[in-house]
Amino acid sequence: MRLFTLLLCLVLSTVLASVEAQGLNLPVTFEDTGLDYALTDFGGNASQIVADPTDATNRVVQSTKTVAAQLWAGTTVGGEVGFTAPIPFAAGATTMSVRVWSPTAGTPIRLKVEKAFDPTISVETETLTTVAMAWETLVFDFSNQAPGTAALNFANIYEKASIFFNFGTDGSMAGEQTYYWDDLSFGGDGPPPTGLNLPVTFEDTATVDYGLTDFGGNASEIVADPTDGTNTVVQTTKTAGSETFAGTTIGGTVGFSSRIPFTASATTMSVRVWSPTAGTPIRLKVEAANDPAISVETEALTTVAMAWDTLVFDFTNEAPGTAAFNLASSYNKASIFFNFGASGTGEIYYWDDVTFGGDGPPPTGLNLPVTFEDETLDYGLTDFGGNASEIVADPTDASNTVAQSTKMPGSETFAGTTIGGTVGFATPIPFTASATTMSVRVWSPTAGTPIRLKVEAANDPAISVETEVLTTVAMAWDTLVFDFTNEAPGTAAFNLASSYNKASIFFNFGASGTGEIYYWDDVTFGGDGPPPTGLNLPVTFEDETLDYGLTDFGGNASEIVADPTDATNTVVRSTKTMAAQLWAGTTVGGEVGFATPIPFAAGATTMSVRVWSPTAGTPIRLKVEQAFVPTVSVETETLTTVAMAWETLVFDFSNEVNGTAPLNFASTYNKTSIFFNFGTDGSMAGEQTYFWDDVTFGGDGPPPTGLNLPVTFEDETLDYALTDFGGNASEIVADPTDASNTVAQSTKMPGSETFAGTTMGGTVGFSSPIPFTASATTMSVRVWSPTAGTPIRLKVEAANDPAISVETEATTTVAMAWETLVFDFSNQAMGTAVLNLANSYNKASIFFNFGTSGTGETYYWDDVTFGDAVSTRNPIFDLSLFELRPNLVRESTVLHFSQQYAGRKEVQVFSAAGVLLKSFETHAQDLPLMTADLPRGLYLVQVRSEGRLATKRMLRQ
Repeated sequence: MRLFTLLLCLVLSTVLASVEAQGLNLPVTFEDTGLDYALTDFGGNASQIVADPTDATNRVVQSTKTVAAQLWAGTTVGGEVGFTAPIPFAAGATTMSVRVWSPTAGTPIRLKVEKAFDPTISVETETLTTVAMAWETLVFDFSNQAPGTAALNFANIYEKASIFFNFGTDGSMAGEQTYYWDDLSFGGDGPPPTGLNLPVTFEDTATVDYGLTDFGGNASEIVADPTDGTNTVVQTTKTAGSETFAGTTIGGTVGFSSRIPFTASATTMSVRVWSPTAGTPIRLKVEAANDPAISVETEALTTVAMAWDTLVFDFTNEAPGTAAFNLASSYNKASIFFNFGASGTGEIYYWDDVTFGGDGPPPTGLNLPVTFEDETLDYGLTDFGGNASEIVADPTDASNTVAQSTKMPGSETFAGTTIGGTVGFATPIPFTASATTMSVRVWSPTAGTPIRLKVEAANDPAISVETEVLTTVAMAWDTLVFDFTNEAPGTAAFNLASSYNKASIFFNFGASGTGEIYYWDDVTFGGDGPPPTGLNLPVTFEDETLDYGLTDFGGNASEIVADPTDATNTVVRSTKTMAAQLWAGTTVGGEVGFATPIPFAAGATTMSVRVWSPTAGTPIRLKVEQAFVPTVSVETETLTTVAMAWETLVFDFSNEVNGTAPLNFASTYNKTSIFFNFGTDGSMAGEQTYFWDDVTFGGDGPPPTGLNLPVTFEDETLDYALTDFGGNASEIVADPTDASNTVAQSTKMPGSETFAGTTMGGTVGFSSPIPFTASATTMSVRVWSPTAGTPIRLKVEAANDPAISVETEATTTVAMAWETLVFDFSNQAMGTAVLNLANSYNKASIFFNFGTSGTGETYYWDDVTFGDAVSTRNPIFDLSLFELRPNLVRESTVLHFSQQYAGRKEVQVFSAAGVLLKSFETHAQDLPLMTADLPRGLYLVQVRSEGRLATKRMLRQ
């Protein structure tokens, strides 16, 4: 053992002697090829002495912070022993300098000195690079130690130095980066002053060096003003792919010769800016040129596009996450950042007249609640700390507009977004002793995530309060209530004497970002949070002690009132306002819904609601969903059958609306919403009021109507259940050409949809299926149209399955006269399903001028018949009914009708093979019949009138 100890001592003595022989001391220039600089890497750095990449005659150190490097990776000079002599720190002599080449500006470089063989004696300090891909001399003042490290102590010996590049960021986040360094020296004052002072006008280019220093990918030069060739300005291009923090410093590393003369009442600077876009965040930063830790940043938004705009920057309103303004500090350097927070795309900005003073920005006009629905309003979303926000369509409801915030990979733990930019809201948030909450709807990818809300005084960030709440669901909307009397630990308490008019939100506060996306909406004053309602089916609205949680959306306005037809009954009145969306509706039970799930099961798939509607044929939609999981839902629809009277509507969720999810018995549904006149907005329908009651589980559905083909509209005891959609308006009236006949009148209202139409038999259709066969595929309808050449579409479907349907079309041939149109379903309309004889079709809808929006035109229709017959009567054959004059024709002939038949005559022309070629009606005694369009040959002319039928031959020569 003694021998081992002796050998160890000899080895150490040899090493120490070797190191001392090197005589390594400050300054260290790396020029002596005979000297061992004992560069010692740790934490994933890789260093070597190489030729200066900008000057091959100079020797420097190349340090690569590898992908595997730790955030504290660095390099020590002189190995374990360090320098031969201690670093001669003393009062007034507390600095060291290092020349550094960094690939990026704004990168923290840390220098640490310590006692050899005693790492408990050390001091660390830090500074930022100010240029990218260029050499600069950084000065490190050890009297300004890095937070959390030991202070400089002149009684200690410091004889060893280590350098850390991009301290605080590991290699996996930053990627592999290479730095160069040289001339490690004791002392250093930084470069000499520039002689530059405010205001900066860029007019004296001959004698003044403005020291424009770009970083992060900016490219700036002094040019002629593009709007005034006699003025000189700076042109800054935020190049494609440049950093989100790309900017430009005035005066280089030295800044201004004199400090910026801030006082308690003079805290602003102004800059004239020309931006290609309005609403662009421009950030201004001032700092101490010799100490980048002393700084303050603030931001303003451009208000015009492609025009000059004087922006005022108030440094008492610092940007979130940056240092507060301190009058005790000396600021003598300024940097400007265009479209701060966004990567460059090559956009060009101009700027001029950097001046001390300015009046500050005007109010934004923004107030609570903030819904993001007003496209004309600037919501001033201002990201900080690595958030990236934009206003987008709600991913769960494309008709709703929300904010999307991405907490970018590597973003700060305090990354967030401010509403209203630097100005905030136009009026203070109206907190009182009993009103201390705000609510925000939030969609989070995870439950249990801390969401922080901060309110502050826009003109004094020292006046603020923060509170926090956790999300309760994942990947679903959640209304979070923030109570500011419960401030977050370590933040200021709520103070009613203060005025708060600015709000910021922080997602997953306290954790660095990983790229997760959050959505948020409806920033509102007040909110109690959604307690369980205790509400269950049936809902009768009779219990005054129960909170029914009626929640309107999309422009509905609902309240519980007395039944207008029975004052002893309590019901809901829902008004679909003029401003209502087509999807406007009302939820029962608010966010929470019912206390227990709706007990759907095989054979039990219905709910019923009693409804009073001002119109018949109005689509009422019912939706059920899982509370807090809106992706689990099913919707179904039925039509009202009476106007201005109560009826019980049954909703069968096994018959979901096309395009919505099917009923799934494995899912939980415990929340319901009702939609009146679904698919038509308030501007088209006008304000309409509906009443509803008795929301119940179960119901048998509507009974069959008893309606069958042919439909003649002559039976006053039969309910034809004409159901309009898309803007049609139909009623049964007297035939305008024959008052003894009853027909349907359909008006395609102005602005109605291209697909506006009318269904016969409501939701049930016909009692019996339409008897299609391989040789019987047609239906006919008598139609009176104001114009010829108008497309009329007929659709048949299965009443219980709208996916089973077929559509076909015929075109009117006469204007303002009756004609019989034949619809052949074996010739389906383009893009629609083909006729399938295996299917059962028992419902029909007619569409006038299909494919064109309505302009108020009126159509009449009658005799909806299976096959191509034009009448259901058994006519008497009577050859005296008419004559052809002549019956041997060329261009035309005349049909002369017997005097005894003065009423309506139905005329059809067939080919010899029985194909219908022409069809029309007349009341005249003589009807010209044009035949020029017919090929030569034999034709049959058939006339029906007053129960009589005659068919005669016509030869076209």
